[in-house]
Amino acid sequence: MGFLKHSLAIGGTALAVLALAGCADPPAPEPSASSTAASPSSPASSASGSPSPLAAEGLVLPAQIAGWSTRESPTPAPTTIDNSSAVLQTGLYTDGTGTRLVTLIATRDKGYLESQRRRTTGSTTVGASHCGTPQDVPDATTCTRELTGGLIQVTATGSTAEELGAFTNDLYDALG
Repeated sequence: MGFLKHSLAIGGTALAVLALAGCADPPAPEPSASSTAASPSSPASSASGSPSPLAAEGLVLPAQIAGWSTRESPTPAPTTIDNSSAVLQTGLYTDGTGTRLVTLIATRDKGYLESQRRRTTGSTTVGASHCGTPQDVPDATTCTRELTGGLIQVTATGSTAEELGAFTNDLYDALG
């Protein structure tokens, strides 16, 4: 029963991801579900010399990451978030002791990442990931990591921000 409760809480967070209010930026060209290249995008350098985040479009969630695996390969699915077209991939990863919901979102809504981060409390930074407690699911932890044209969001119960942030950063590194 405990697993079901946690799965429902994680599932509720996934639904909350889709229902959150977005930003005022007008939509730019839409990401396409058919652009799921087998090889991930590589980071580009900005004018300041610091690397830009990986491009969300074309990334594919892996079947395994850092000892965690998913039974079904996440498949990109077109959707709409805050009146902007998006491509969403969701994977439920387990390691035998817990479950983590991983969502990769490609969207041109430039404010969507910030809207997600504003909906967390007790926020902390773990490497390049921003972690906290989702307002709608107080017994969970969620971490986001910026992508160019999207984001990665990882949500779980029973994990600390440091553990989940490290996992999110490992996932990002595996994609690049």
